Amino acid sequence: MSKTPPAPPPAPPPAPPPAPHVLTGELARVRVAIARAKDDLAQDRMPDLADLRSMVAGVCATALHGAESGGAPDPAKASALEALLAELEVLEDEVRKFRDRLAKQGRG
Repeated sequence: MSKTPPAPPPAPPPAPPPAPHVLTGELARVRVAIARAKDDLAQDRMPDLADLRSMVAGVCATALHGAESGGAPDPAKASALEALLAELEVLEDEVRKFRDRLAKQGRG
């Protein structure tokens, strides 16, 4: 008399793709954060790029989740995300130059 183990429970259904306004809101928050970081640099203050990178990673994760969940890709949002990533690269380069300048002045 052998007992068969019970069947595993069915896998939960995949999460629905994020609503379009979620990604739009996240993109807007990143744009504001980039503008603040640029303002910090203009006023000789070091911006917090770790938070900014985290925000960008969150936006990428939201976009990726939408794509993996069967959401239709939005070319405008993909283009906006690419532009934000390019802006972040430029900002990181500006921060490196700022750090170098501080180091040469003996303040970094």
